[in-house]
Amino acid sequence: MVKLEEVEDEELEKAQPGPISEDEDDDFVDTAGKGLWLVTTSTVLVMVPYALAYVEEQQIMEQEKEIRAQERLQNEMTPGVGGAGEPRGAGL
Repeated sequence: MVKLEEVEDEELEKAQPGPISEDEDDDFVDTAGKGLWLVTTSTVLVMVPYALAYVEEQQIMEQEKEIRAQERLQNEMTPGVGGAGEPRGAGL
């Protein structure tokens, strides 16, 4: 008569690779989120003051341009007062 003997398969005993556990995925997302937060806040903290200063400088330049245009117009409207090198009122 034949005697049957059960043999354990070694392949079934080995740990099998499976899907990534949620803990490992959360760690990646957490690190990426912190990095993104750092980059975003740093950019905002640097660029907002720079942008405000740039806009203010543009306004000042525009005001100076308007003042020069007004002075030029005023000099054209007052004939015979001073030359290019004389101060205003020197010819009076």
